[in-house]
Amino acid sequence: MKLTPPSGALPYRTTQSFKIILTLCILLASLPVFNVCAEDAAVDEEAMFQKRRDIAVALNYCRASFHRIRKYPNEQVMREEEQKILNNLNLNGIKNAEIIRLYTEVLDEIGQIQLTEKEAELYDGKYKRSLRQEMAFDSLSVGLDLLTAQYIGAVKTGANSWWDYRNLKWNRDNEVFKLEKTRVNSVVKKSSTFLDTFWKMTQEFEIPDRWLVRSTDLDDLEQAMNEENLETKLRILKRMEPYMECYPPYWYYVARTQQESGDLTASLSSYDILANLGTQHFRRDDMLASAFANQAVIQAYFGRPEAIQTARKALAFSTEVWEANLMCARILQQSGQLADAEDAILRNLDVGLEEEQSAVTLLTFYYDTNNTKKLAHYLGDEKMLARVPPPVLIRFASRLNEEETPGQIWTALASSMRVYPQVGFGSDDVLLACHPVWRIDRSKLVLEREDGTQVQGEYFRQGDYDVIRFAKVADFGGVLTGPSKLPRLKLELSYGEIDPIHLAFSDEALPGEKIAAQTTASTRNATEPNTYHLIAAQWGEREIAYVPSFPRTASLYESLNFNPTAANFGQKANGEIKSASQNEGDVPDEADTKIR
Repeated sequence: MKLTPPSGALPYRTTQSFKIILTLCILLASLPVFNVCAEDAAVDEEAMFQKRRDIAVALNYCRASFHRIRKYPNEQVMREEEQKILNNLNLNGIKNAEIIRLYTEVLDEIGQIQLTEKEAELYDGKYKRSLRQEMAFDSLSVGLDLLTAQYIGAVKTGANSWWDYRNLKWNRDNEVFKLEKTRVNSVVKKSSTFLDTFWKMTQEFEIPDRWLVRSTDLDDLEQAMNEENLETKLRILKRMEPYMECYPPYWYYVARTQQESGDLTASLSSYDILANLGTQHFRRDDMLASAFANQAVIQAYFGRPEAIQTARKALAFSTEVWEANLMCARILQQSGQLADAEDAILRNLDVGLEEEQSAVTLLTFYYDTNNTKKLAHYLGDEKMLARVPPPVLIRFASRLNEEETPGQIWTALASSMRVYPQVGFGSDDVLLACHPVWRIDRSKLVLEREDGTQVQGEYFRQGDYDVIRFAKVADFGGVLTGPSKLPRLKLELSYGEIDPIHLAFSDEALPGEKIAAQTTASTRNATEPNTYHLIAAQWGEREIAYVPSFPRTASLYESLNFNPTAANFGQKANGEIKSASQNEGDVPDEADTKIR
């Protein structure tokens, strides 16, 4: 019998199709829910990954700090590790009361150990000597190496921080800093308990073993960072990567080594890894301030616009990395953000950070931006003036007009260089004695007579002075009567491929030379012996405005008394005499000596 569906009912096949369509609609409607759940799971997994890595990084910092205290058990190392790492580490993500309690006990134990004033002074001397050895620039060349980011030498040098000097080796037998064993054992015991408890936490969170550094790894890293050959150092560091993955200082050292080697692209990548590894581990992070400053310098060298933002990041991480402050100031200045650039430099001077380089940098900033009002103001400050080498001072002063030029400038120049005629039989020699702040050994000099002929000189060291001897310059008078006639002399100094400096000397000011005509009385006291005085100074084509009333007996630089030893110049010269017109005294090309 043939059955027929009742009226209005769907055929069998139609019913099956309806079920399929209904099922598909339900599945399609539920897809967004499945996607949301998957996304939430991915977010949770990423958050847990980040938390586990942060725990590993925090433990690695603690282990590295305690390892250094054990290895170099002296008060200064403890003070450094407490200030820079242990008491600066952000442990907000560690929700473990036992770990926080033990951590606090270690800090309290270290805090009870105080440096005496003498010990702190001795340490500061060691640190500063090490810093001077590491730096490739000084106040004489700061205008090029530190402030001009487009020069590859400055880019490779970069900005250092405390972390660059942390791996300097200490003498374990140093009696001055040695602690009582009971104090050391107490710190070591509490730090060991803390690390053991912290280690158990890593097991709870299933932190991979490769993320955690060991004491042997830290020893290897210290040894690598004391390797002088950059290529060898970089090879050793790269081999350590598998077990240094979550130790930020490792990536900092890799980036700095690549930067010093000139591999700037690789260095940028390593700085990116360092930034991604974590920027919230310290409340004040000197390492990241230096890292971002170096990254900004490299980006500026490549002409990348993000250099400005990177420089601002560097300044936000710490105010105490003086080299980073100056590097970032230059980048901000080049982008036209002058107020921020000035403030970055003043960060150093306001709290006494490396005042010599910072003072020169600030004056260079005013010179470059043609702010003669502030330039004149600071050049009239004797404390500021004493930090500026005379060649750089001449450059700055050449930007000022006569009304703006402080008399102290001429005091500084005249008191830092003297010309002595050596009277004998026939043509006499001239000795030029300079204060070390001139860095004559890094210059080329030539003396010019009144008739235009030039005399080459010979450089030697005489006690505290740099001395140049110019032979057979002129006949100055009799041996018994002393110098009676002193022809005008001109001196040309060149520091690298820049405008030369011209100085003029006479026993009295001469009219008709762009400077005011002076009487003998105003230039030389009647009771003084007949001798040479500085009467003119010039940077390239720009002459310093002459100030007739400047004090001639004062000295702004560290006092050196020329007159009592003038007769002995040349009698006990230190070391080999060199030609003052050649480059034997120059520093290597890597440390550029230009003044800008």
